[in-house]
Amino acid sequence: AIEYYEKTVVGFEKLFGADNPKLALVIGNLASAYGGMRNFDKAMELNKKALDIRLASLGEAHVDTATSYNNIGDIYLDVRDYEKALEQFQRSLQIFKQVYGENHDAVATVYNNISRVYNEQGKNDLAIEYALKSLDLTKRIFGDVHEEMATSYNNIAGIYVGKKDYEKAIEYYRMSLDIYMKTVGEKHQYTANSYNNLGGAYDSMGQTDL
Repeated sequence: AIEYYEKTVVGFEKLFGADNPKLALVIGNLASAYGGMRNFDKAMELNKKALDIRLASLGEAHVDTATSYNNIGDIYLDVRDYEKALEQFQRSLQIFKQVYGENHDAVATVYNNISRVYNEQGKNDLAIEYALKSLDLTKRIFGDVHEEMATSYNNIAGIYVGKKDYEKAIEYYRMSLDIYMKTVGEKHQYTANSYNNLGGAYDSMGQTDL
């Protein structure tokens, strides 16, 4: 993937120049590939390059610029620089709200990312607050029975596991499982993961026979 993305970067630079937003998109893809390899220094370098191109060509108040801020936030979260991650996610959120308004799945995604930061910091109440914001928005956009809703329920359950509130975690894991059963069925990886999560929560409560 990296080999071909790098070839594409070279080709796009020749075709469109070094400050074209099309080039920023490919550089962002290359950054994601490096991030997947856990080469976070290179991923950060490339994401910042993509951001610079977008700021110069599209300006601050553009959804692609917001995407770059969000991607940089993800890298900071991966390397556990939580304050910088939160700063980048907040910038991304502000732009998405400005462009799309409150009711957009991009806004829900950033709410969830902010929740992840607070969860990693052990700030469980703030983590749940933003996870619930993401859940509420996801429900308004996709409805009650959608895989995105199952993911949101699962994320909230994970936060309650961190708080050792296993009964609440089980409640949300069960809601997640119910949606997966309706959307992807019994024989699916997501459903299996839900059963596994439920088993882990019951095990933590000492209820190993459930």
